[in-house]
Amino acid sequence: MRRRIAVGELVAGERLPSTRQIVREWGVAMATASKVLSRLQEEGLARAVPGVGTVVAGRAMVARAPVQDLTTQRIVRVAIGIADGEGLAAVSMRRVATELGASAMSLYRHVAGKDELVHLMTDVVYGEDPPPDRIPRGWREQLELALGQQWRIHRRHPWLARAISLMRPEFVPTGWRTPIGCCGRWTGWGSMRTPRCTPLSPC
Repeated sequence: MRRRIAVGELVAGERLPSTRQIVREWGVAMATASKVLSRLQEEGLARAVPGVGTVVAGRAMVARAPVQDLTTQRIVRVAIGIADGEGLAAVSMRRVATELGASAMSLYRHVAGKDELVHLMTDVVYGEDPPPDRIPRGWREQLELALGQQWRIHRRHPWLARAISLMRPEFVPTGWRTPIGCCGRWTGWGSMRTPRCTPLSPC
């Protein structure tokens, strides 16, 4: 529904499916259907009208700033600022749009949704602390250096712990050159042959 609103398939004032219709059409639970409509309202894409239901937000609600003033970089930087100050839960497309003085709908021309936004945020903050030019030779020293770098990044951006799973990490381009990419990059340990790839240097 978000995509259909963004491309104009659903126009301002048009009624959105009710929770029961969403349950029937997509086979989801009632609670999930309710969350869908709530999320669209939070993002400024829809509004509740008494006696009517949930409708697509009017132009006055979704066209407050020129789209050309927005860039992906600006959107991501604002989102990082919100997360640093209030935590990852405070980040939403609607909140970022409010900080930018834009409409939530206009953000979708640059970012597909919150999941992609968080991924881009993570990539940016890891890029703030690039690998050092000189890497220690020993695996223990390399690991200590990698963990120290990881600690510094997470101290600056505490929300990162909720965005990145070390058990099932996602591919983050800049993160792959930092401690998050260390697992699986060793070709040797201890008395085994010297690692060809290290936690802080690309293969």
